[in-house]
Amino acid sequence: MTALTRALIEAHLPREAEVAPPPAGVPEAQLQQGMQAALDQRRASDGIWVFAYGSLIWEGGFDHDAARAGSVEGLARRYCIWDDRNRGTTARRALTLGLEHQSGACAGVAFHLAEGRMREALWTVWCQEMTGGYYTAEWVEVATRQGPVTAVTFIADPRHPLYAGAVSEAETLNILATGVGPGGTAASYLLQTAEALRRWGIPDAYLERYEAEVARRLGTEGR
Repeated sequence: MTALTRALIEAHLPREAEVAPPPAGVPEAQLQQGMQAALDQRRASDGIWVFAYGSLIWEGGFDHDAARAGSVEGLARRYCIWDDRNRGTTARRALTLGLEHQSGACAGVAFHLAEGRMREALWTVWCQEMTGGYYTAEWVEVATRQGPVTAVTFIADPRHPLYAGAVSEAETLNILATGVGPGGTAASYLLQTAEALRRWGIPDAYLERYEAEVARRLGTEGR
């Protein structure tokens, strides 16, 4: 069976798409208001936890002093958001991951942002996750081996025009095998997220099934 690898992706897809600047995002003032509204709801005064389920796990770029694998009941990680600015374009949209309220549980990583540097670190996270406008911030309880923590996370907003909802598996796989945007390929986003979850010991069968199918599609091109 062909495995999804960086070499396989690079052999069949360009590294990125050269396109016009992406659509305008949420204005900075609105982002700041949203972040403050979330902070106003926090219960602790010793920093803040952020629950990451996608690229936040592996992209980093924000200051944190602790990280724990954990899971949240009642949420599922799904390809449910159209992506017209990162791994896709306005002319050819890709799909990106979001959390949806569903039965079961979603495994991810809770990052702790220390009180003294919390605002700066959370602002980095907030701009990455909320600029597109298609998530809402919610507080959730994350079960970890060290005990439960309350964290803010980012849920797909079904009211947003880019909310894709339930896209068929066949269409999702075709998009993941071909999508390219200014941030790279949709296939590499899938691979990096699945790899990160495996490194944390919390593999996701949903993503791993998609990995195998995208690898199969790429591996059979040109035959």
